[in-house]
Amino acid sequence: MKTLVIAFILVNLFSLIKPTHASSGNQFSPYVSLLSIYDDNFFRVDKQDLATIGMLGGEEKLSDTVLVYIAGLNVDLNLFRQNLIINAELNKYKFVKNVDFNNDNAQYSVSWGWALTNRLYGNLMHSYEENLASFENNQSLALGGNKQIKEISGLSGNWKFLQNFAIGFECSETDSAFQDSITNTKSNIIFDNKKEVKFEYVDRKYNKIGIKLSKKVIKNSFENNITAFLTSIENTIEQIVFTTDLNFSNKSKFAGQIGKEILKDDFDATSSHYWNGKVSYLWSISDSFQLESQVYREIQRSDNNLINLEQIEGVNVSFNWLLTSKSYIKSSFEFDKRLRSNQRFGNNLLNDSFDELNRLANFSYFFEPSRFISVNASYEYLARDTSKLNRNFNSKMLSISITIKG
Repeated sequence: MKTLVIAFILVNLFSLIKPTHASSGNQFSPYVSLLSIYDDNFFRVDKQDLATIGMLGGEEKLSDTVLVYIAGLNVDLNLFRQNLIINAELNKYKFVKNVDFNNDNAQYSVSWGWALTNRLYGNLMHSYEENLASFENNQSLALGGNKQIKEISGLSGNWKFLQNFAIGFECSETDSAFQDSITNTKSNIIFDNKKEVKFEYVDRKYNKIGIKLSKKVIKNSFENNITAFLTSIENTIEQIVFTTDLNFSNKSKFAGQIGKEILKDDFDATSSHYWNGKVSYLWSISDSFQLESQVYREIQRSDNNLINLEQIEGVNVSFNWLLTSKSYIKSSFEFDKRLRSNQRFGNNLLNDSFDELNRLANFSYFFEPSRFISVNASYEYLARDTSKLNRNFNSKMLSISITIKG
């Protein structure tokens, strides 16, 4: 995939180096931020489990405050049909109590919206991010100070061959691994390769009807985990999906997709069939208030290092309320149920799985007194119940940030 990306850049380089005048919409925006986060359950443990809390340093270390120092850069350039977007950020985390988890990390993304003609266009992208392993999904790795590193590369293209018809493709690779804080060796390596083609009909009001065919291969390697007797696990997900986007009016939009997925497990050479889909409705009640709801059912790769795949059924409701031209409120509420497979020990999605219930609510307020300064305050609540792994917990986070932009 990376070779394909490089080759594609060279083939189309002429369109970038051709003498042009930069658009007035070009942006070069450096910024610095100070973020403070209070977390009442930093280790994501059951608050009634006093034995585990004691091993983690006692109740006084269960809650903590972290200061995050952020420096970043946003670039948006338009060059003769081409659009180049670059985002880069450096973060330094300083904990008040759990100072052993102080860490620095970086992330960046590059996106090239390419166009050879008005009818042939697409996107080329690459992103990199590193973060402290999540206590929510990977508690044992997080306790060791391990970082999770994820890289994504992707290429997509679209061709409008008639006035109302288009075909497209998408190829992407995702590499994810955990890096030991002392030796820098990587473990729990996950490789995700996806290929997709689509066909769409679009009318003058931008209503869409289409069909997508995709194939995703997920490979998990556990060579550094001495408890796992399998060195790697491979799953293939083949999917056919029917999609639609309907604009009922300027203030009302419906989007839906339904499809059949075939999950192939290389461990026991079996196949499982699932019907999955997603339905969302966006309603602009007024010029300042927007409401969105979504219901979904899907199979995806899990972020938990003990789990390979998970099937999710959930509902999400969110709203945006524009208070003034310089401030707005955003909130969302989500409930999902996950069927997770413990394939690390050679069990497929159906033979040895467990349920997990998540309830998430967040509320945020954004204020921009000038184009150079912005303030954001947010509150988040998460509750999780599982039938296995003894990972029931709830947590509350309160954060506030100040950003100064160049």
